[in-house]
Amino acid sequence: MRIKDISEIDLIKRLSKNFRLDKTVVKGSGDDAAVIRWTKDKYLLYTCDMTIEGVHFDLRRATPFQAGWKALGRNISDIGAMGGVPRYAVVSLAISPERKLSVADGICNG
Repeated sequence: MRIKDISEIDLIKRLSKNFRLDKTVVKGSGDDAAVIRWTKDKYLLYTCDMTIEGVHFDLRRATPFQAGWKALGRNISDIGAMGGVPRYAVVSLAISPERKLSVADGICNG
């Protein structure tokens, strides 16, 4: 069986079944965001959806700024779907080393 033969959710379930979670993890992988108990009555929502060139955006049709905007918007949307209010962002960027530095700058500015 290949990865392409199962759904994204099934892959997440398969890979995360052996993750070690402590008691502060209310909801781990598999939903829009993980839910971590921050204090007695507050929670931290954590998400990191990667936006991939050629899959989610095409730099021949979108500016680097637009690609960055979309990447952050996807993650903000996941927090909103869980009823949260976004306060912080984690940036994860996979980019060809052949790209100009201005492309990476534009994505981060977006």
